[in-house]
Amino acid sequence: MKDELLENMVVTLHSRGWALREIARNFGISRGRVRRIIGRNRYQRDTGGGPQRTKAQRASLLDTYKEYITELLDQYKDPPITNQRILELIREKGYQGGKTILGDYLAGVRGKKTGEPVVCVETTPGQRGSHDWSEYYIWFSDVDKKEKVI
Repeated sequence: MKDELLENMVVTLHSRGWALREIARNFGISRGRVRRIIGRNRYQRDTGGGPQRTKAQRASLLDTYKEYITELLDQYKDPPITNQRILELIREKGYQGGKTILGDYLAGVRGKKTGEPVVCVETTPGQRGSHDWSEYYIWFSDVDKKEKVI
């Protein structure tokens, strides 16, 4: 809830007979917001109210393979084993789940990797330049022939 005190006051005043417009003016909020607050309160009263219930934890398809995955991660540290290769190896052992479940689990186990910092080299104008390594032949009128420029 964004503002529990405000919502309690709106519901209380509405139950005392105040009009929606009057409540909205009094608190400086829109009539639509007042309607939503009252509607949400009515829905919570009708459905039993209280805090929302959480779903029971179900066993994951990955639970039986987590120990094997840990062994793979320890065995192949440098270079690290890819998610796809782990998926292939646990599928050989009978895993029937998808790669998204595996990817989410591995992201939690491996943690977030920070990237290499980018080092910017700041130079004054004229200090740094680029060079094209291709060969150029230019006609010099002094010697009356084309010469390779290095």
